[in-house]
Amino acid sequence: MATLFNMASAAETPSCDVRRLNLSELQKSRLHYVRTRYRNGVLASVNQDAFNKNKELKQMTELLSQPVFDEELARQYVLNTYEQRIQIRVQELEGQYDFWQILNPKQRQYWMNSCLKNSY
Repeated sequence: MATLFNMASAAETPSCDVRRLNLSELQKSRLHYVRTRYRNGVLASVNQDAFNKNKELKQMTELLSQPVFDEELARQYVLNTYEQRIQIRVQELEGQYDFWQILNPKQRQYWMNSCLKNSY
């Protein structure tokens, strides 16, 4: 999926290149701000994810050490495991929303037709 924030995938889809939008200087400045805020949020989430890995290992050990399989403990483990990924995806969507707000109607149409339709 090519997105504004997943530049590796966007590079594979030339039509997703934001340079094709002919952004004004003000739009470029706003986009830079959105990307920076997004990047900082993701870095914080990644750091939290590293901390959570230790917690997950402890929970997994506890789950496997039970004399009887504890479905509730297993559910909690799975929820905790995916919670961080969900948060990162929500942050990505927020960044995409902020990017969308920067675009004028013509740019939005171009982005929709050339990138989003091919990404989802």
